[in-house]
Amino acid sequence: MYLLNMSFMKGILCVILCFFYIQNVFSQDYIITLDENLYKDIRKQSTAYAKEIGLEFLNSKPAVWGTNIAGIAYKFIPQNSKSIVLTFDACGGRKGSKADEKLINFLIDNKIKSTLFVNVRWIEANKEIFKKIVASNLFEIENHGIEHRPLSTSKKELYGISGTNSPEKVAYEVIAAGSIIESYTKKPPRFFRSGTAYYDDVALKILDKLEYTAVAFSVNADFGASINAKEIVNIMNKAKNGDIVIAHINRPKSQTAQGMIESISNLQKKGFSFKHLSEVELVKK
Repeated sequence: MYLLNMSFMKGILCVILCFFYIQNVFSQDYIITLDENLYKDIRKQSTAYAKEIGLEFLNSKPAVWGTNIAGIAYKFIPQNSKSIVLTFDACGGRKGSKADEKLINFLIDNKIKSTLFVNVRWIEANKEIFKKIVASNLFEIENHGIEHRPLSTSKKELYGISGTNSPEKVAYEVIAAGSIIESYTKKPPRFFRSGTAYYDDVALKILDKLEYTAVAFSVNADFGASINAKEIVNIMNKAKNGDIVIAHINRPKSQTAQGMIESISNLQKKGFSFKHLSEVELVKK
């Protein structure tokens, strides 16, 4: 079967996205009017590109699996002024497609720089809120995959979530989500966090091939939005210059908003500022 050259496939994706921009640039609602046919085209071309990547890594066997393996960024080199990177995951799915508007509005109203890792399912469930997020020009919007899966090339799973299970599926999880996110934001995402933040070493090589950096964290602020506000504040009180924090914006019934709002205010009183991932020099494991 004839396979298109990967650079050509990138070009096709680029043309599709450019067509979307031209078609919608004069529409005030362009962020939420992704044409269904165009959406299908992105997925189709992403599938073809992912197959090529999959063939390239078909015989690669993973040796390690986890969140603490070589090549994953988890903190940054401390700057002269005290600073922290806040990252928030929006996971999507049956139990994770809500939007924590209290926390989102706090971040916007107080101009708190943050990096958001968004899953395509969450975007589809929260188009108006996502439009507001993009329009704020405050957030760095990054890739959290199509289906929020751990990046595995060998059928690993975690917390009951099946991994991507092959190099081709790893590539598709990243490529399709990145193209869809870019069609909304007009900015290609360059950082990736998998569902559960687990990877194997072959998946990390695929991310590198796709010019992504895998990002973990040095401070787990809310443990998947599962702990109470007091616990979150206690964890965040220990945050230090150079930390990357993870919390969530997709569980409005949790106490994440209450805990993070108090924690961010406390950090500001201590003289901390907040940076985007792209503004700091990342440290990898």
